[in-house]
Amino acid sequence: MDTASQRKSSLDRLAAIDWDAGVFELFNAKLRELRLIANCGKIIDASFVEAPKQRNGRHENEHIKRGEVPERIAKKPRRQCQKDLVARWTKKNNQSYYGYKNHVKVDAASKFIETFTVTDAAVHDSAAR
Repeated sequence: MDTASQRKSSLDRLAAIDWDAGVFELFNAKLRELRLIANCGKIIDASFVEAPKQRNGRHENEHIKRGEVPERIAKKPRRQCQKDLVARWTKKNNQSYYGYKNHVKVDAASKFIETFTVTDAAVHDSAAR
């Protein structure tokens, strides 16, 4: 196989990767192949990523929780691009947070990250996949 064919083959393999989960899976498969992941335990943790607090009315918040865009926001594209309609409120240790959570699962022995997920802050750590 000549160099151009090798490059095309490599690019075809890269294009076929599901970049959301595929990169971690390929990396972890290689680590397992090299026996660098011990599989003697997992660490699951999450950290908050706070987002700017939204100043919405009660009626607007009801629409947002149902996954709808409130009419007042939908009418004005500039306002809509300033509103975060995905972030959610949650409470931990009597402290309120608004935003998202980064969830990770790590191999306890090697400390390599096996999975990484971003959710809204209201998703419980055990529910993230």
